[in-house]
Amino acid sequence: MSDPVFLKSDPWIFARDSDETIRHLIDVLGFQHWFDPDEEMRVGGVRGPRGFFVRIRENPAYLDAIADLALAARPVTRISVQNIDELHALHVANGARIVVEIGDRPWGDREYTVEEINGQLLTFSEEDIERVRAR
Repeated sequence: MSDPVFLKSDPWIFARDSDETIRHLIDVLGFQHWFDPDEEMRVGGVRGPRGFFVRIRENPAYLDAIADLALAARPVTRISVQNIDELHALHVANGARIVVEIGDRPWGDREYTVEEINGQLLTFSEEDIERVRAR
């Protein structure tokens, strides 16, 4: 019997309005269009390069449940990127709400966190390639 192998994880963002959230992810955060929400389930999606996908689903009850949580207690979706300083500049220029400023972290990654329009947190992170090569 073979050991299980984890292949990838595609994050979900819960939204009050799927269409508005998709526009925000494209216009402010720089994602690309993947598919529009269907009428029944209200699930849509955006994508990044290299097969990275984010699915968006309307779920106001979930958003109400996390609304009063402090930032440190909210779930975070971590997104690995390249050229993080350029992405950060794009987010600043587009008016993204940055809640943790960009910086080098003790574990060797450079990262920052934005709060998207539904109050969910997205941490954009770039690995220190030299540290990774030294493993």
